[in-house]
Parts: sequence; C-alpha cells; structure tokens
Amino acid sequence: MVIVDPLQPRGTPIPANNELSDNFSHDYDMSLDPAGLPYRSFFEGRYENVEYLQRPVQWVNGPSVLAAFDADNYNIYHWATTILPAFTARVRELHTTDESQDRRQHLLKGCPGYQNAYLRFPKPTQWQWALAEVALGRLHCTKYVLGSELARLASTGPLCFRDVVVPGASINLFTGPADTILFRKMIESQLQLKFVHERVTYFKRTHNRLILNEAAVIECLRQVTGLPVDVVEWTGDTPWRDQWSQMTRTVMLVSAHGSPTNHAMFMKSPAAVVEILPDRFQYVVAARITLAAGHFYYHYMAQNRDTVKNGVRGRNDNPKQTTKGAFMEGIESIENYRDVDIHVNIPEFARVIEQARDMVMLRRSR
Repeated sequence: MVIVDPLQPRGTPIPANNELSDNFSHDYDMSLDPAGLPYRSFFEGRYENVEYLQRPVQWVNGPSVLAAFDADNYNIYHWATTILPAFTARVRELHTTDESQDRRQHLLKGCPGYQNAYLRFPKPTQWQWALAEVALGRLHCTKYVLGSELARLASTGPLCFRDVVVPGASINLFTGPADTILFRKMIESQLQLKFVHERVTYFKRTHNRLILNEAAVIECLRQVTGLPVDVVEWTGDTPWRDQWSQMTRTVMLVSAHGSPTNHAMFMKSPAAVVEILPDRFQYVVAARITLAAGHFYYHYMAQNRDTVKNGVRGRNDNPKQTTKGAFMEGIESIENYRDVDIHVNIPEFARVIEQARDMVMLRRSR
C-alpha cells in the first residue's frame, strides 16, 4: 500500500505507516514551503459508520474543485478567499503542460475550467456566481454542485475524486499582481468589461462606521482629484455587472474600513485604495489584499476625539480606545472601538488623497 504526502508534488509516493523508519523526519522535509501562503479550511470532520463505508463508491472523473466557506453571506471577502485559491491552482496547472499557451487562450474564453465544482454553499448571489464562473470555469463547461445537492450526493455513499483541488482560504485573495492582472484579462475577455481610469468610487455605509461629514469628504475628493466621484451603496442583491463595471472604471476607491476595499481586485493596476479608520485600528489584511491586486494602499486615521459611538464622543485618553485596551476588555469593547462613526479632518484627509492621486495619476494630464 502507498499513501501520498500532501506536502510533496502530486504523485510522489511515501511508504505506508507500517513501513516508516525511525528516521522518517530526516528522509522527508516536512517544513512549510517558505513561498507558500497561509490557508485555512472549513470542512467538518466526522467518522462514518461501517455501513456507510460499504456503500458503492461514487468516482468523480476529471479535474474537480471541492470547496467550503466560513460564512453563508454575500460578503466579497468570505467568498473570494476560497474561490480565488482554486483559481490560483487552476492557473498553476498551466505550467505543467506543453500546451500552456493554448490553455491560457482557453482561460481567457472561460474554458477549460474545472470539470466539476462542488461548493458547500447554499445559494450564491449573482455576483458570486459571476466570480465563480470566471475563476473556476463557465457553466457550459463546468458542472456546479451546491450545498444541499452536494450533501444529498454524499449521503448516498462515499464521493471519491481522481483529480481534485481542495482550497483553503488565502487572506491575500490573490498570490500577487500577476494572477490578479490575468484574472482581470479574463473578465475583460469573457464579460466585455473595459478597464480604464476615469473616476473615484466612494462607498457609503448606512448602519455603522458612518462618516459624519460625508458631503465634505466627497467634495474634497472631487477637488483634489479633479475626477467625477460616484457614491455607491451595494448589497448582495446589487447586480454583478453594476458593481464590476463601476470598479473597472475606478482609479481610487475610498471607504470606511471593511469589505468594500476588497473590490480593488476589479480596478485596473495601478490604482489606489484609501481606508478611513479609527485611531490606531487597522486590519492588516486590507493592505495585503490591495498590494496583491497591484495597487497602492493609503489610510486616513481619525483621532478618538473625532469619533462617536451611541451618541458619545471618544476621548484620546481612553485606554479602551486602543487596540491593546480593547482586546483586553473583550469582544464588546472591540466592537465599540471598531464600529465608531467618524468626523473626518478635511485638511488632513486632503493630504492623504493628494499622495494617492500623485501616485496613480502621474501619467494623466492635469
């Protein structure tokens, strides 16, 4: 009997457990690949009874992807963190064949993709479907099996795959600009969306992390960039073409901190992302995603005294309004610190926008 070491290239056999020597750790390098990315996976693990294992095995032929997600919602981050690693695996497969250039052309057309895509997700939204089709393969060449149908199939007997990718979740979304640029070329080719730099997109929030002087912020963006500023407010029901066509024309994305910054993947490189943050609060993942998409990252950070939560103004000397203090107090204090409304200091904000403007608009005539 042979088993396969997941840390070795596909098809590399190692001895079965009863054949391992005492110096196994010296024979095989079990260290993590320094060029790799952090992944996490979201499948449940459980033991099945003997009766289940005696049922007929269902073999799945052809390249497949089997993916699970950490949230059943429309948040772009929770969907893309798993879909895009599967896209990366699909792209890397190009370099293992002699026909890589031909396959690259097929990628731009949408096929071949994975022959089967098993997604442990109940009901993707329109834009989630669109993202999956570009990343994994168009519907006419890829068989998609979702949520309850996947559970029903698995309940009848073991599903076994001859060639399968099981992606975890990459916090960077893409491994780097090269993959992101290829992804945008696929969008342009398959969906006829042109990527240009012609406007600023400002994401409006309505339930928390509000910008209290929003009109002044938008006017500042207009004056400093000299470009049209579009204010958008999207939900999971907003058609994907409305969202993507807006971002493909965007040179600067501005938002309070959170998932709207992930739309940077749909902007032509190099563009800029500007986050509006509470004092000393920052998700490092936002900068990583922005850089991996081939863009510049900037942030405006408010002082505590310019923030409001439940009608109470923040204080610069409040120890709970620091990252360390909030995390020591617990989840409620973290949320109170994170989800404040912000009054933006316009002169300071303008200096941040000027830096972002000068980096992404150097070749534009002013």
